[in-house]
Amino acid sequence: VRGGASGLADSRVENLSRLAQVDGPTARTLIRSPMVSQAARVVTTATTSLNTERAVIDALDTAAARLFRIHDVVLMVELGDLREGIPADELLAAAGTVLQRRSLRLVGIGTNLACQNGVIPDDANMAELTRLAGAVERVHGVHLRTVSGGNSASLAWALTTGDAHR
Repeated sequence: VRGGASGLADSRVENLSRLAQVDGPTARTLIRSPMVSQAARVVTTATTSLNTERAVIDALDTAAARLFRIHDVVLMVELGDLREGIPADELLAAAGTVLQRRSLRLVGIGTNLACQNGVIPDDANMAELTRLAGAVERVHGVHLRTVSGGNSASLAWALTTGDAHR
């Protein structure tokens, strides 16, 4: 943070809780879907979380409302690795669900590839992610500040892809 990082991310709520005590106003992202039972703690310790389930979205909204906060949501979409995510054909409805919540803000979509079944990021699945982001923006009249193509497994694709795809 002292070096200029504008945000920190972790997959464990406990780690974000410790970071919330020391890093001040820096954005903190939970980089996995939280459990329903963790909703209040997630809203307290993370400014953003990755989400895939309506029950969790509802719990986050309730917790954020009780705490008088707005919690940012990135919806994860399934693009072939079968690890996590909302089916692509259900993404627009899921985005609508988040947008209807008073204490949540839809800030992005993402996918996680090369984790479970070896689906490697490539032009086709990254183009699909881009298409889905555009559809969410057009249909719902929002701007997504985050479109995440995954983890470090996407690095090789990103470094070898032409500027038209970045």
